[in-house]
Amino acid sequence: MGRSMQHSIWLRRIQALSALIVLALLAAGARAQALDLFDDTARLTDAVAAFRASVGAGPVLKSVGIDAKTVYFATNTPDAGLSKLAPGLPSSAVYTWDQNGLRRQALGRVDADAAMGQASPLPFSIDDVNWKILAQLARDALARAAIPRAKVGHLGIARSAQEPGGPLLLWTVEIVDPGGEVITVTADVRGAIRRVVLPVSRRPKPDWLDATTIADAIARIGPTFGADTRIASIVFDSGGGRITLDDRKNGGRPATFDLSADGATRAAISFSLDAMGPRFAVADLAPLDARLIKTLQAEALERLGAQRQAWLDSVSIGGAHVAGRGESIPRRRTTPGSFSISPAGCSIPPGSDR
Repeated sequence: MGRSMQHSIWLRRIQALSALIVLALLAAGARAQALDLFDDTARLTDAVAAFRASVGAGPVLKSVGIDAKTVYFATNTPDAGLSKLAPGLPSSAVYTWDQNGLRRQALGRVDADAAMGQASPLPFSIDDVNWKILAQLARDALARAAIPRAKVGHLGIARSAQEPGGPLLLWTVEIVDPGGEVITVTADVRGAIRRVVLPVSRRPKPDWLDATTIADAIARIGPTFGADTRIASIVFDSGGGRITLDDRKNGGRPATFDLSADGATRAAISFSLDAMGPRFAVADLAPLDARLIKTLQAEALERLGAQRQAWLDSVSIGGAHVAGRGESIPRRRTTPGSFSISPAGCSIPPGSDR
């Protein structure tokens, strides 16, 4: 066989091989385009099985995030890759799964809790989660968001330390509306919806000094924190409401939570004065309905407004932060609390008589 003939044969083989490679790449690209974990949540079982087979079923997970084409597994396993670039910066391993399978990321994720010297929430196992509920969870989240043409943009599960009652394993569903704004829906590990957090542009703007708003927030304290909760203070002002209580999940130490229209989240900032003073029980709040609160507000404004210009600045129940701020209006024994009016204040201490 001549040299030119051999060259021609090898050229045809190379061309055939190149065509096969191109076809394989096109097929892989088509599979990647076709993969949508929100439409085909059954594929998540492949990701879960791959993680279990490679990493194990031990409690090593800090969080799992799910996008349309990728699953992210953040673990508590120390990672050496990032420490080579930033010595002394704690980091942990992250695994990703897509249509090409499971792989460990070359660089881990910075462990922010460890970097700041804080304890991280307890890790969880891949088997602590029922991965078969995701299709229903996505449908329920879209229904609760109730926004036409909205779509699921992200799913995630992690232990949240922001909820009352200590770190809880919670689902987070991010819903994206047609304008690109994100609605966040949280659900417990069984998929029961707990909260819907609207973007700022869609949130109703409650009047936190309105008697009905205050009464509704007070009525939610027992179901949210428990009937045996020991309360240090509750404060309402134009910016919102907050409650400071003895947190059983924190060794009985005081903790502050911001109140919202549908629940409470751990506050980023707390005030030491809110935690001072005698504690009172949830049952002590029972007389504080909207009518009584409105009456107390009117009495306080009438009393202080007779001598100077006055307006309602805040409403406080319990706590020592109102001491020395103005006149005292003692109330019924069953009405703990205080009312603060700018520029002066008036207080109704827990356990006082008229």
